[in-house]
Amino acid sequence: MLQAMAAQPSTDSLHALRVVKVSRDPFWSCRISDSVRFGELLKDLAMRDSLSLIAAMLCWLLLHPLPAARAEQQVLTLIPPSAEPLEPSPGEPIPYFAPLPTMKVDSWRVDDSDVEPLSVVQGKTQTWLYPPLLRVTYVQTGPRPTSQRWLAATYAAALSKAGWEVTQSAGSTIAHFAGSGRNIWLKFRVTAGAVQIALSDVGANVAATRLSALLHKTGKATIYGITFDINKAQLRPDSQTILQQVLKLLQSEPALKLEIQVHSAKGTQQSYSRKLSVERARTIQQWLLQHGVEQARLLARGYEDSVLVRDNMTDEGFALNRRVVLVPIP
Repeated sequence: MLQAMAAQPSTDSLHALRVVKVSRDPFWSCRISDSVRFGELLKDLAMRDSLSLIAAMLCWLLLHPLPAARAEQQVLTLIPPSAEPLEPSPGEPIPYFAPLPTMKVDSWRVDDSDVEPLSVVQGKTQTWLYPPLLRVTYVQTGPRPTSQRWLAATYAAALSKAGWEVTQSAGSTIAHFAGSGRNIWLKFRVTAGAVQIALSDVGANVAATRLSALLHKTGKATIYGITFDINKAQLRPDSQTILQQVLKLLQSEPALKLEIQVHSAKGTQQSYSRKLSVERARTIQQWLLQHGVEQARLLARGYEDSVLVRDNMTDEGFALNRRVVLVPIP
């Protein structure tokens, strides 16, 4: 026997139906608490003693979600990055961060001038993604956007399964891939109907071939990621990969001579900051000398904050001004 309770109709004909139990058959036994627009149709069916039909329909909908809801049950599989970096194709999706079938690329650009906050602790940016950055936005094309929470969780799970290390920071998802000799950082944020992506292929950005191309095309190669201990000239271990690429560049071009420029943000004591930048440039020079490069091919100079690329009063500018620049010399 059907037990039901219908709330008093509101001005917009909204009725609350609470189905506690439908007959004694366990197949139809269900519990539903929802608000639906039945209007006059519900009244008419009730007069015909057809509420059992309505209850059965509601049970069926619970067991068989509508297509829009089923879209959130699909499984996303991402392909891990290959060992060999691939040049990104303008306007195309990121191969190892593919969009869902109901998505398309809305915007695509290479950012050569800005940084992207990576880890944020108590509102303060601790680390950054440095240029060049690939910025891509996927937008949903279906009639009903997928929920933001499901979309973020699905991409995070797919990245983890593909071998990425995934963390959360300030409402964004951060992923790092270090397999197959790669060093890729990816940050994405899900908004209403869109996924905004910032990608830094650190390994490809400092590859010897790219550094060589920049030197011959622009007369300099700017490098981010050679790091030192705070207020010291001691190299940090994560700088080794980049220095290996600089070494590879010099080995591939025996006639190349380089000025190693270390630029810093303004220090508390200008004389100390300038001295520190010189010492850091010499540390890089010494590392290359220890790995077989002739001293006549290297010149170390520290510029402190005398050559800024951005306003030093902002966090972004402070990060961009701290860099190493390679310049060919006669």
